[in-house]
Amino acid sequence: MPAMSEPPRDLAALSVEELRAALARQRAVNTELRTVLASQAELHQAALAARDARIAELRSQVVVLGERVAQLERQAGRDSSNSNRPPSSDSPYTKKPRKPRDRSLRGRSGRAPGKQPGAPGATLAQVPDPDHTVVCAPATCAGCGGDLAGVAVAAEQARQVFEAPPPPPRPIVTEYRVQARRCPRCGVTSVGQAPGFASGRAQYGPGVHAQAADLTCANHVPVGRAARLLWDTLGVGCSVGFVAGVRGVAAGRLGPFMERVGELLRQAGVLGADETRGGPAAAWRTCTWPAPSS
Repeated sequence: MPAMSEPPRDLAALSVEELRAALARQRAVNTELRTVLASQAELHQAALAARDARIAELRSQVVVLGERVAQLERQAGRDSSNSNRPPSSDSPYTKKPRKPRDRSLRGRSGRAPGKQPGAPGATLAQVPDPDHTVVCAPATCAGCGGDLAGVAVAAEQARQVFEAPPPPPRPIVTEYRVQARRCPRCGVTSVGQAPGFASGRAQYGPGVHAQAADLTCANHVPVGRAARLLWDTLGVGCSVGFVAGVRGVAAGRLGPFMERVGELLRQAGVLGADETRGGPAAAWRTCTWPAPSS
């Protein structure tokens, strides 16, 4: 860009033609300056556009790289506990002890464990007629070693121990002999009637059914453990299949009770309904719909 022409110091000494020439030269300089400024502005705008494009490109690369990092972290964090990989593929340096999963569906009550303040206590009390009495008398004197047999009792303290009775060697077996007798008058043969629970050659009685139903239905004991408890406590060696079938038999005998409950619910003035979920695992759940009355 050519240098700006300096105006003459004494403008009054210049003629009109000289002033006009100086003005024309100044206008040419101004036009050239405007052209240079416009080109520089265009260059600046182009540089800004290139910068914005580069920023957008880098941002897209950051997103792609972030997804790749997340994918690699997921792959690195996979082991036998959260994927189909075998346990032998787990690294001994990064493997963490597995925390047992809480399968309980109950929420925390906020109360401290044990007896609650104000709740009535329960103390084991002695009975007036124990089944067995064992006398624990000293045989010799603790001072001189003399014989204390036949010496009068100076004081006595009773201590009772409550113990579970041992299971019998086998369950109580009752044999029902169904007899057939022929009438000497008319010749008709009559057969005796056994109880309904004695329909086969060998079966368990109502007491065994009741104990199995109490364990599995009332106390929610698994059928395998219930069969073992029946053997350990009662000496009844029933199978797991028998214990599992007792639940259906017990449920089938609740027909009159359920009919009566339905009748009472229909007669209630106010009836509520709720849904309770249950089941030991998330794979299968059961729902119970209680209908409480007022």
